[in-house]
Amino acid sequence: MGTEHKTCSRCGEAKPRSAFTRHAQKSDGLRPECRECRSAGRKESDAKYRSTDLAKQTRRRWHKHRYETDEGYREKVRARSRAGALRRRQRNLSIIELEAARRGNRCEICGVGPFQRGGEFSWHHRWGEGKSYDIGRTTTHSEARLRAELARCALVCNKPTADGVSCHTLMHRRMRAFAAERQLEERAVAARGSRV
Repeated sequence: MGTEHKTCSRCGEAKPRSAFTRHAQKSDGLRPECRECRSAGRKESDAKYRSTDLAKQTRRRWHKHRYETDEGYREKVRARSRAGALRRRQRNLSIIELEAARRGNRCEICGVGPFQRGGEFSWHHRWGEGKSYDIGRTTTHSEARLRAELARCALVCNKPTADGVSCHTLMHRRMRAFAAERQLEERAVAARGSRV
């Protein structure tokens, strides 16, 4: 075999010298493995390194350092974050609108509707079903979490009726009255228990 070819130390194939990268410290001036094997080996070791916790910590430290020192990078990260929040908010608002349409865009108490704008109705958490967050603050929540929260809510109107009270306000008043009644009952039970 002439000097035009060289055998790769990894795959064992004889390949032209152009298939090998340069290495100044080797006697023939070329690396022992061919370009393909070198590339495959680097990809393999990179994948192995990326899967380790050390790699994750190193990347995190690098991003944090760059964020603190590079104004352009910081602005790029902030812009990406704002764009993501805007996309999530738009997605969540469309989910809210679709859920209102699925429920007929009407108040579940008095039946007024159909609602034209978001300010005409509210999502009121039903008594005893728990509340993770306000539906109006939907910027960062996942779609699944938002849908679960909507399932706990009643669609009620914000428009005051003839007596000057909206159904949403009425529900809050009823909840406060119910909570006050329960508190009185609990106090009465506790008082009876202390007498015995």
